[in-house]
Amino acid sequence: MEHLYFHIPWCKQKCGYCSFYSKLDFDFAEYYQTAQKKLKDFPNFAPLTVYLGGGTPSLLSLQELQALLALLDLQRCQELTIEGNPADISKEYACGLKEIGFNRVSLGLQSFLDEELKLLGRRSNSRETILAFEHLRAAGLQNISCDLMYGLPRQTLPELEKSLQGLLKLRPEHISAYLLTLDEGVAMYCQRGNLPIDSDLELFYKQIRKTLLKAGYQQYELSNFCLPGYESMHNMAYWQGKEYLALGEGGCSYYQEGQNYFRTDGFGGKEELTLQKRESEFIFLSLRLAQGLSLLKYSQKFGGDFGQKYKRILQKYENFLLINDQQVALLPKAYFVADEIMAEFVSV
Repeated sequence: MEHLYFHIPWCKQKCGYCSFYSKLDFDFAEYYQTAQKKLKDFPNFAPLTVYLGGGTPSLLSLQELQALLALLDLQRCQELTIEGNPADISKEYACGLKEIGFNRVSLGLQSFLDEELKLLGRRSNSRETILAFEHLRAAGLQNISCDLMYGLPRQTLPELEKSLQGLLKLRPEHISAYLLTLDEGVAMYCQRGNLPIDSDLELFYKQIRKTLLKAGYQQYELSNFCLPGYESMHNMAYWQGKEYLALGEGGCSYYQEGQNYFRTDGFGGKEELTLQKRESEFIFLSLRLAQGLSLLKYSQKFGGDFGQKYKRILQKYENFLLINDQQVALLPKAYFVADEIMAEFVSV
């Protein structure tokens, strides 16, 4: 196991679209003690990547962040990421992140239009977004990721373009473009009738791809783009089916014990994964990547012939797939309908 995720569930307020686990009160001392105790079960753990996600990890003070990282052996760590809300990133905080050792920051921008940010319930505005980015750059951080959300209620293509152009002016190394979904129970659920129709969402997605590819970004995953060499190492570990440890109530670990694989959560839940479930997840995650599914890795993990087992589906979607003796990958024209195609593979 070479990857570690710290889930920091603390938020000042709940965004209107968010269905992830979070809470408004946070006891750092309790969190620290729990993490310290858990890490003792992994005495030789020296992660290659560490990711602090949330919640809002940027609500932690620099001293608290330093205390958490002091629990780890970071000699082998190549990528140390923290998610941040632009409203929290002052000049001093940005410099502190760099001094502590963070070499990657993921900013939750979502939009460059203040009216959209207000609708989403975000704490930051477009001015704070630009300032936060400038503070991180001035501090010497050269690997910054930015989130963009599309498919907002009544959103138009020109409005999406304004956010895209705002991103390109900053030119972050990495951009994640996520389609807004409104689960039942979130504050914005009442807005579901105002969401763009599927044909508009497809147009938005294609415009995002066209704009970012033209600007020199590479699409390496369905929702993720980067400048050459700036793929998220940590997230690639998830998509490639590697083992990882997660700490925190909303975190989920995946690891092997003996011949069996397990998934555990921060609430004490533990699930043994069947071979079929592992195979389904391997297919689903692999096909999210532009490089697709490696037939060699499939054979090594699960045995058998992928082409024979899934022959019917491969023939059905042959016009949407790149198929050769090494890989099966979605063609770009299939990206927007990827979930429909992948669902057939995992239902076999």
